[in-house]
Amino acid sequence: MYCRLQKDGVFKWDTNKQGVILASFYYGYVLTPFVSAVLAMKFGGKLLMLVGQIVIAVLTVLTPVLTTVGGFPVLVVVRVLEGVGQVCILPNVFAFIFNFICIFLLTPMRVWELSVYPHLSACLSARLSQNG
Repeated sequence: MYCRLQKDGVFKWDTNKQGVILASFYYGYVLTPFVSAVLAMKFGGKLLMLVGQIVIAVLTVLTPVLTTVGGFPVLVVVRVLEGVGQVCILPNVFAFIFNFICIFLLTPMRVWELSVYPHLSACLSARLSQNG
């Protein structure tokens, strides 16, 4: 048994609408990092990460239903809210990593290693993949 790919989906949106849908996540993500930082300082990073994950999970599960009911405008709003939920997660991950480094690895050399090695390995792997 094989699966045939369907050329057109249920929603017939042109490329401009598709671009707005894809970009709407980043509108929410880019416009709210300072609000996320203030909320993290006020309520704590763990609570903010939990709320962000719950918001993203609920909206992701409800996306097909909400899009069917509300169409294009509702999907754009859902994607913006998913971006807002995501911005509550990533900065807090870095805050947790920083707290771990400050507590367990106090030497400046260890901090330098943890901050530089991932970037060096990314550059090296990109260079090696160009040759292969």
